[in-house]
Amino acid sequence: MPNTYTFKDDLSCTVLSPDGLKQINLPNYNPSTQKVWSSEYQVKQWVESNNNLTWIVTAELSTQEEQDSRTAISKRDTRNQLLTESDWTQFNDSPLTDEAKDLWVAYRTALRDITSHANWPNLSDADWPTKP
Repeated sequence: MPNTYTFKDDLSCTVLSPDGLKQINLPNYNPSTQKVWSSEYQVKQWVESNNNLTWIVTAELSTQEEQDSRTAISKRDTRNQLLTESDWTQFNDSPLTDEAKDLWVAYRTALRDITSHANWPNLSDADWPTKP
C-alpha cells in the first residue's frame, strides 16, 4: 500500500511509510527547488520520485492494537483517495450511462463499507472492491 500523508493547511506534511515504521517531515516547499508546494498531489509526486530521501525510523509499535490502528489510518487514506478519484462518475454532467453510473455507485458504496470487512484493517489487495 502507499505512503500515508498528513498535510497541514500550508501543505507541509508528515509522510508515514506503508509499514508505519518510518517517516519524513516535509516543509511547505519543495526541498529541491525551494518553491512552495502548489498541491498535495505535487508533494506526493515529489516523494514518489525521490528514492534517496532520508526517512526517520519511528519507535517500533508495541502492541497489535497500535499496529492495527496505524494500518487502519493508512487504509482509510487509500479508501478516501479512491473515492476522490471516482467523484467525477457521480456528477450530473458525467459522460457515463445510467447503467455505468450505477456500477460506480456500487463500487463507491463498497469503498465506504470497507471498514466493515472481515479482514479490516489488515486487507489484502483482493479484499478491495474492483473498479467498474
